Amino acid sequence: MRFYKDRDNSDKSIDYMFIEEGIIMGIHGENPPLMKTRKKIVIEEARLLWQKLLNEGWQKTNKKW
Repeated sequence: MRFYKDRDNSDKSIDYMFIEEGIIMGIHGENPPLMKTRKKIVIEEARLLWQKLLNEGWQKTNKKW
């Protein structure tokens, strides 16, 4: 799962984040993941989701894609 800010947003009064999900490629994940879904949500919702994932045991990693 990857979170990143929408820098091309035309509505400057509201900040949005993209959340992308993908699947692992290769036996040991040596290839970049294949993106399967992309959602655009307001930044406050993205922060809540991020905190929820961290509380559930998810960990921040280096970029893979």
